[in-house]
Amino acid sequence: ANNQAAARNLQQLHSQRGELAELAEQWCVERIAQELLSRSIERFAADNEPALLQLSRHFLAKLTGGKYTSIDHDSTNPGNFLVRNVADEGFEPGLLSTGTREQLYLALRLAFITYHSEHHEPMPVVMDDCFVNFDDQRTRFALETIAHWDDSIQTILLSCHWRGVELLPPVLPDTLVMELEQNRTTTAAELASQRAVV
Repeated sequence: ANNQAAARNLQQLHSQRGELAELAEQWCVERIAQELLSRSIERFAADNEPALLQLSRHFLAKLTGGKYTSIDHDSTNPGNFLVRNVADEGFEPGLLSTGTREQLYLALRLAFITYHSEHHEPMPVVMDDCFVNFDDQRTRFALETIAHWDDSIQTILLSCHWRGVELLPPVLPDTLVMELEQNRTTTAAELASQRAVV
């Protein structure tokens, strides 16, 4: 009986060693894949992050009218970044007002789209009510930034708010405005003059 139990235990031991060897091999493959992915991300960041940060700073300064001028890595927490104002005070994004935080996120998106378009064929960009948390001044800054954006990037702004359309004429008077309810197309300047008469 003892010999039979020992034989079963020995067989079970061999089976578990086989499973352990398979799991060890799987762990090695996954660990190597994780390391390769981590190195690829680090290389991409080293090669591209400076350009993306520089573009982000450029757009943030334009979108905030120069109030916020820089985006830097947080030295105390490398996974986060700080937004700096003209007085060089750093703020985590969560401490910014909703409008300023939206400006920051728009700056990051514009930077990434610009960077992508510099290295690939530009694609149309559709912005759907992305100024909804902006006051008039912030909306003007955003429209001016888009007005001076790369001409190769076709930009389509969708909105159900007239405020954004009313701010277009001084910045982009020749922009085509399509009123879906009226089924008509006109320029921002023409639309402004028509609404002024009414």
